[in-house]
Amino acid sequence: MKTNLKPNLKAPASLPLAFATSPGFRVRIRRHRNAVHRRFPSQNCEQRKLTELVLNEAEALAWQTPFPHLVFPTLADEMAETLAKWRERQNAVRRGEVEQSLAV
Repeated sequence: MKTNLKPNLKAPASLPLAFATSPGFRVRIRRHRNAVHRRFPSQNCEQRKLTELVLNEAEALAWQTPFPHLVFPTLADEMAETLAKWRERQNAVRRGEVEQSLAV
C-alpha cells in the first residue's frame, strides 16, 4: 500500500485576480491605512514604523481570507487599537506609574 506523506492542504478560496488587483481595491485599502494613521498619530519615526508594521500584518492576514477587502478594515482597527494601548502602558512604565500600567 502506498501512503501519501504530503499533507492535503487546499488553497483558501480567493477573489478573482481581476478584482483583487483592480486599482479601486488597492485604493480602498490605502484609504483605510491613512485613516488609521490619522486616528492613531505617531509622535516619532519609530512609532510610525510600528504602526506600518501592524498595518502590514493586518493586510497580510486579510489577504489569507476569501474577502480581504471586508476583513482588513476591522482587523487593522483592532490591531492599531492594541498597539495604542501597548504604547500607553509602555509610557506609563517609563514614567514610573507601574501600578497604573499593571491595572490596565
